Amino acid sequence: MKEKNYFMNRYPPMKALLAFEASVRLGSFIKAAEFLNVTPGAVSQQIKKLEEELGVMLFLREIRKLTVTETGQKYYRLIQPALEQIRAAGETIRYAARHTLTLSMPPGLASKWFSPRMSDFVRTFPGLDLHLNATAALVSLEKDNVDLAVRYTDLSRAQPARVLLSDAPCRLFCHPAYAARLSLYNPADLKNAVLLHTTLYPYWDAWLEHYAGIASGGTPFTAGLHFDQFLLAIDAAVHQQGILIANDFLLEHELAQQTLIPLFPALTLHSGKGFYLLHNRHSADQAMISAVSDWFCHAFAHTAENQ
Repeated sequence: MKEKNYFMNRYPPMKALLAFEASVRLGSFIKAAEFLNVTPGAVSQQIKKLEEELGVMLFLREIRKLTVTETGQKYYRLIQPALEQIRAAGETIRYAARHTLTLSMPPGLASKWFSPRMSDFVRTFPGLDLHLNATAALVSLEKDNVDLAVRYTDLSRAQPARVLLSDAPCRLFCHPAYAARLSLYNPADLKNAVLLHTTLYPYWDAWLEHYAGIASGGTPFTAGLHFDQFLLAIDAAVHQQGILIANDFLLEHELAQQTLIPLFPALTLHSGKGFYLLHNRHSADQAMISAVSDWFCHAFAHTAENQ
């Protein structure tokens, strides 16, 4: 082959380089074509073009066999690291262009409410790199590098940069078979039931005092079960182990499947708390935080409309 002068054209075509790299690595024009999503003929043409540009033979083409020449092997060893650098540089730039947001919320809300809506969230924010921190512990947004946090709290504890998502009241829930088996028709019937207590909704004493006339500390009911993880309490209620006090937001699936039903639906309790969205005002990407906040507001409002 005639040797080329590279003073005027010092860079071989990128498509040809990619076709060559894939062909050597995979040992086949056909496999290289599949990897590059082109036809084998296109790969063969690119290799031929590269050989003409370099003025050397890179492959020996034999029947049902493709052999890389010694020159081709040397060329591969020289260009492969450079191609990998180009690929890595693209990944670095793409990652830098992505928006990153750290979101914190209680595990129960993350699992029962946010998880079913993740696909909509991803569609709405396709360029967002979300870091989800599922914890009910109060966080310092600035210290813990959290951009947004959803917390079930009251006004006195909520931070200044906050948005109320929901202050829906609490009520009682249990499995329909559990209610039927214990003949639970009014609050007085709860003396035969197991009360499921949670740290997220610690309102049994307030509910009993309000609706059953039983002061705190004077409950003549059976000993209850206490959970620090709300999801475990939901599972216990679904498996007919007792009665749960909560609000509807975290029980959408169970209510839709009727594995849990409201017990005494009209007897609700306003706890004075609600789900608040807390903003880190020192985060860099305030525009993205505002957009995500709007998504949460609309999603919570839509949930409330459908309950």
